Amino acid sequence: MKNDIRSRYTKNTIMRVFIELVKVKPVEKITVKEVCEKAQINRSTFYKYFLDCYDVQEQLENAALEKFDESLQIMEGGQKDPEVIIRSMLLFLKNNPDFEPSMFRQERMQGFITRFVKNTYDHLDRWMINEISDPARRLMIMAYIVQGSVGVIAQWVYTGMEEDPKVITKALLDFADAVIKTP
Repeated sequence: MKNDIRSRYTKNTIMRVFIELVKVKPVEKITVKEVCEKAQINRSTFYKYFLDCYDVQEQLENAALEKFDESLQIMEGGQKDPEVIIRSMLLFLKNNPDFEPSMFRQERMQGFITRFVKNTYDHLDRWMINEISDPARRLMIMAYIVQGSVGVIAQWVYTGMEEDPKVITKALLDFADAVIKTP
């Protein structure tokens, strides 16, 4: 048990140091040596938990996605309102300390946001079933909405997430509604 606590502490320290470093320089410029020095650990300890700095980044992404998915699962018990779910997604991005936008190059950010949005919209599929009975059409529309939402959310993230999540949520729902209602 003591080793488990120490292991979690060490891994969290490495992740925290990585997030601090990525705020001031791109991931590709961060070295394992630099992380180890700041975390006050040796390289073998780093490699016990991670393959390299990109692995730290990926594990942070996965942790953020898992944490958000857990919150959606809880909400799923009683909450089906797309507005609440989408706004929750945006607030999660804005308020989650594990999500540091500077951690991502543009293409990496797109991939993360795509996974994030896809995960969110999977919870909203039942919402679409009521609107569109043809599964093939529903799938095409969902793909269109997901990719459009990714673009809007990525732009919001790149510009510092200053707009209120309610404004972004309304825009996304208006765009989705317009696509769904198009014959």
